Amino acid sequence: LADDVRHNRKVAIKVLKPELAAVVGSERFLTEIETTAALQHPHILPLFDSGEADGFLFYVMPFVDGESLRDRIDRDKQLPVDEAVGIAAKIAGALQVAHASGVIHRDIKPANILLANGEPLIADFGIALAVQEAGGGRLTETGLSVGTPFYMSPEQATADRAISPATDVYALGCVLYEMLVGEPPYVGNSAQAVLGKILTEDPRRPTAVRPRIRPNVEGAVMRALEKLPADRFGSVSDFLRALEDPGFRHGDEVVIGGASGRGGSPVWKWAAAGLGVAVVALAATHLIPSEPTRGPVVRLEISLPEGVATDLNQGVGVDVSPQGDAVVFRASMGGAPNLWLRRLDRLEPEIIVGTEGARNPRFSPDGRSIVFHREGFLQKVALDGSPIVTLISDGVAQRGLDWGDDGYIYYGMDAVEGVWRVPATGGSPEPVPAAADLPTRRWPDLLPGGRGLLISLDYGGPTQDSVAVQNLGTGEVRVLFQGAMARWSASGHLIYAGGESTLLAIPFDPDRLEVTGEARPVLEGVRVNTGSAAHFAVSRGGTLVYGSGESRSGSDLFWVGPEGISDASAFTENQLAWSHTLSPDGTRIALSIGDVPTGTADIWVVDLESGVSSRVTFEGASFSPFWYPDSEVVGFFRSGVGVRSGLYRRPIDLSEEAELLWTVDGDQGSIGPALTGAWTPDGERLVVNIGSDSIVTVAPHPDSAATRVVAPPGGTESFELSPNGNWIVYDSDESGRPEIYIRPFPGPGGQRQISTGGGVAPRWLESGDAIVYGEEEREAWILVRLGDPDDPRRLSEEVYLSAASTELSQSALGAWDLGRDGRVLTWGVVRGDQRAPLVVTNWVSEWVGTGGGR
Repeated sequence: LADDVRHNRKVAIKVLKPELAAVVGSERFLTEIETTAALQHPHILPLFDSGEADGFLFYVMPFVDGESLRDRIDRDKQLPVDEAVGIAAKIAGALQVAHASGVIHRDIKPANILLANGEPLIADFGIALAVQEAGGGRLTETGLSVGTPFYMSPEQATADRAISPATDVYALGCVLYEMLVGEPPYVGNSAQAVLGKILTEDPRRPTAVRPRIRPNVEGAVMRALEKLPADRFGSVSDFLRALEDPGFRHGDEVVIGGASGRGGSPVWKWAAAGLGVAVVALAATHLIPSEPTRGPVVRLEISLPEGVATDLNQGVGVDVSPQGDAVVFRASMGGAPNLWLRRLDRLEPEIIVGTEGARNPRFSPDGRSIVFHREGFLQKVALDGSPIVTLISDGVAQRGLDWGDDGYIYYGMDAVEGVWRVPATGGSPEPVPAAADLPTRRWPDLLPGGRGLLISLDYGGPTQDSVAVQNLGTGEVRVLFQGAMARWSASGHLIYAGGESTLLAIPFDPDRLEVTGEARPVLEGVRVNTGSAAHFAVSRGGTLVYGSGESRSGSDLFWVGPEGISDASAFTENQLAWSHTLSPDGTRIALSIGDVPTGTADIWVVDLESGVSSRVTFEGASFSPFWYPDSEVVGFFRSGVGVRSGLYRRPIDLSEEAELLWTVDGDQGSIGPALTGAWTPDGERLVVNIGSDSIVTVAPHPDSAATRVVAPPGGTESFELSPNGNWIVYDSDESGRPEIYIRPFPGPGGQRQISTGGGVAPRWLESGDAIVYGEEEREAWILVRLGDPDDPRRLSEEVYLSAASTELSQSALGAWDLGRDGRVLTWGVVRGDQRAPLVVTNWVSEWVGTGGGR
């Protein structure tokens, strides 16, 4: 609503969405819209003005102080028959004038019909035409819509460019039907469902709901709703005459007055079947039937709101509904990642509230709910706004999910526990037993018919994974081919990650559980993370969604300072840095460099001044490096076949062999990759974090007894001694989320909480009077000043460095070290290399057309 100051009147200004304006182009749009300004009729809302301002395209119309027909129907549900027919008649008169001028509205619907003192006015006249004509072929490529699904004619739904006045006749028939019955002729839970009915079903006759509707009015409505344009009225004037002719009949009854004709639905159904029902709506409605289509290919990159970035660093971050009408993906907005939903009949995605930290989302078979992992929980959320439901809360391994047609949700565990399932409605989980011992089974995908389950067998790295099928009747597991994360496509193929960033398709018989042909590439550039997490999904009808960006098996090292980030990863390029730590004198980095295919790792040291790197261990079983106070000896944890597990040390000049310092006793804790160590400042004792359970101190001898120092109820992941050795800082989630605490070392004394908004991975400043830690909520490193190093107490806090401003992923906050110059050395993934999810409808058509399906 605006003031026209020149003419002293109220006006309504409409602005095209920027996404639409970018495709349309200002000059062409303004040229096309001029044709609508010449339309003059009492029931057409005139166009006052149009133009461009700061890149925005707008047009100006009179302000109508009333309501829309949409508002009236929503309030009253059904209108009196005579009033409904009267409104339709006046609209028909306006449309006839426009059609005579060669202008088709293309978007007649209750929301575009305003009621001023009871008189209908058609708004937005010709806007749909201007948009489509100005946008040309680019409109289809972007998936932007012209038309509203409930009132779309079949020719609009099939993206037929030959739109005639019959399209407006059809839409007016829909509007009159809704005024009489209370709902449109076709309803559904999604745009895809509505358009599917428009193409394949007959509408219910209005008298089935409202018997007092006059036969000629019903006949006129049913004639206007014929699927073939040739079977409808030849003009809106003919439609109007039928409404006024008491003898008009149409359908199964004999026609007494007016033009003859019977329902054309069966003809249309046969025609549609002959075309393979090749339907892609001009809009992002993307009509996809239950079987793959062979229609046009439409590519769409999902636009993200400002400040939102995809987060494809953990698990799988994308999925597409079985109906192909919605996409779910992981993204963050200055905090923990959430799930976001993009319905393809809308331009904007929406956040799914309450899904912080979720990963591996999968749609339900009906597309109305999503199941996901979250830190040991298995949860589901309905898309109608219902509360999140926890199905399993006891440490569920996050190794893939599938919501099967059999009513179960399948999920992968580890090598011992294999694949499990739980009823989608809730209940007790149960294993899916296999006939033989197998490596880790992950990425389950239930095949149609429920006879078999696709799984990936993890042999230690993505290059050695194999796709297998498990017969759910016998438990037999048969390896099919090398690859990972196979998904069934109704085209008759398995789609799977066959390389670092390549998707392949291979013919497969789900009844015989056998491969029936050779694999062919589908596309490249698919994001694949450590653990063969390929970010893609395929719907039953042939819509493919995938996350693009550089595939990563690990993360890169970066220096972070007030001026931004700088690359510190030349040595670790294309390798996996399990962990890293700076030497006490700040001149070297010790890293555990891993080999992804084998799962092994060794300790390397990099001289920061010269850039020269040297290897310290050679057994392929060394992790979690830490430094002796003189910066000449490095300690590490070793575990593997043929070696004694424990903490070791070795001079970095290799002048001595590795020496076993200490190994955990069975009753003191469980040794594992989470075990990390540190020296006391005097170099006399070791401080060890045992399996995230507790922190102990021991003498550096293999069989030394351990003294427990810290055993927080929530466990601890990271710790560090103060420079004077009198205090220890650590993180613990005993309050329900990780927070930072300090306590005297080695004791006695109680703990003091340092953080207030959560925190991980604390580090002392060299002065000993402040602590820096990572905070996910503010996505930053936080500095807390403590005052006296001998009696540290929280005095104040401030943001030390922002991780969000660096474009680094949140993982940077939990794996970092503090340099002597105050900069942070961290490893993570730069968000900028991850584009928004990409959608391809009818990928089979393109694939076959390029020879892939042969």
